Amino acid sequence: MIPIMDLESIRSEFSNKVYESSRMIEDLENQGLYEGNGHHARQVLATLAELLVMAGTNQLSEELRTKVFDIRKLINEAHTEARK
Repeated sequence: MIPIMDLESIRSEFSNKVYESSRMIEDLENQGLYEGNGHHARQVLATLAELLVMAGTNQLSEELRTKVFDIRKLINEAHTEARK
């Protein structure tokens, strides 16, 4: 069972776990298989994860929530397109 945590702790924990689990991106970069900065990509993933938690728990203004959900929609559309 997951212990009860306050929202700030959940946001932080979630962001940290996403960052940790995306280490493979830097591994790919170090092997020459990823173009770009793997560290920055990991930071963006962690930030996006935190923002999604904040948006889903009404911790953002309506304007920022809309932007976060628009980003999620764009990512889903790009993912669908890339898999064609």
